[in-house]
Amino acid sequence: MGIEGLTAVYRDHLGKGNSFRFRALGGSMFPLIRSGDCLRVAPAKRYRPGDILLYEREGQWCAHRLIRIDPHSRMLTFQGDAQTANDPPVPAEAVMGRVRVVERHGAVIHLDGWRDRLWRLLLRIPWVRSPLLPLTWRLLARLKRACINLTRPGSCRP
Repeated sequence: MGIEGLTAVYRDHLGKGNSFRFRALGGSMFPLIRSGDCLRVAPAKRYRPGDILLYEREGQWCAHRLIRIDPHSRMLTFQGDAQTANDPPVPAEAVMGRVRVVERHGAVIHLDGWRDRLWRLLLRIPWVRSPLLPLTWRLLARLKRACINLTRPGSCRP
């Protein structure tokens, strides 16, 4: 089964109100999401800038942070947390769901609630997003670890 068939299966699964998990590859969302982390995706009827959404782009799945919604064209602009440039805009129909949970080495990071809102506010500050400031990333990662409630889930299997 190709990516188109798999995408159709998961869209149908999300359309029934179910969630699914998959393993992330790449470092574009570092430090929040790292390569090998397991992401739990849930249906997204409504979303707002700052949410991490899974969408399809050029035949691939991408989980990036929503930066802007154009209300006239319904085009969405995304950007990875570790990237300096926005992704090309995609239509709202490309969105598959919202990333709700990140699982890493047995720990669960919930992406909803006041902790996530704090993280979103910090990421709106331009110097926080700058790749030229690795010290900032380390400090934010420490702050995030101090703020996030970690629990022990079952293992994430691909």
